[in-house]
Amino acid sequence: GGTFCAATSVALRAMRARAIEALRDLVTTINDTSGRVAAAAEETRSIAERLAAASREQASQIETSGN
Repeated sequence: GGTFCAATSVALRAMRARAIEALRDLVTTINDTSGRVAAAAEETRSIAERLAAASREQASQIETSGN
């Protein structure tokens, strides 16, 4: 009885340690991914602003050439 309980306890502690490590890895991956998503969103915003500015400039040039 006692040996089985001790072995089971050791096995459960090892499983818990592996689960905790897996969760830490998951959190790290989530944090890294969210950082990349934020950077991509910022880049998209910047591109959209440049496109909008270019569109305004093009519209201004069309208006100027039409007059």
